[in-house]
Amino acid sequence: MKSTLPHVQFRTPTAQDLRALEKMLQNPMVMQYISPVVDAQTLFNALNIAITHKNNASKPRLMWSICNQRCQFLGIAGFVSVDKLGKQAEMGLILQADCHKQGLGTYTVETLLDYGFNHLAFNHIQARFLATNKAVQSLANKLGFEHLGNYFAPNSKTSINHVGIHRTSFTSKH
Repeated sequence: MKSTLPHVQFRTPTAQDLRALEKMLQNPMVMQYISPVVDAQTLFNALNIAITHKNNASKPRLMWSICNQRCQFLGIAGFVSVDKLGKQAEMGLILQADCHKQGLGTYTVETLLDYGFNHLAFNHIQARFLATNKAVQSLANKLGFEHLGNYFAPNSKTSINHVGIHRTSFTSKH
């Protein structure tokens, strides 16, 4: 996946990226948008498995590290689940706290949508996020995601928004 922003690169996650991700998930400013749905260690374990199993030469890459021009780790993004038969996927994105509100999330989601629709031939891409995360709700609205519903996280009173976008509703900017 290529980036047209001069200061952003997408790459295969490295062992160093995994260590940075584990440290990033200890930051309360990052986890406030994720927990109490899942704790940092459970999330890290799931991402580690997804990264190491999905990024092999025989399959298209589905998880990427996001890096700046100095190759410093800024976050991780990708397709966390894929239904090949139904040609749909669920995407996820986690950024370092100091990368919020700089347009990086918008650019990354646009890039993932473009790659998912135009290279992986998905027809529908979904995302889920805490209902209290107004920044992601605004991003989803701006990019044309439709609200698919809300539900409460298991064993929690935390409301989760579920959104999706169809390939015919997306206009690539890349």
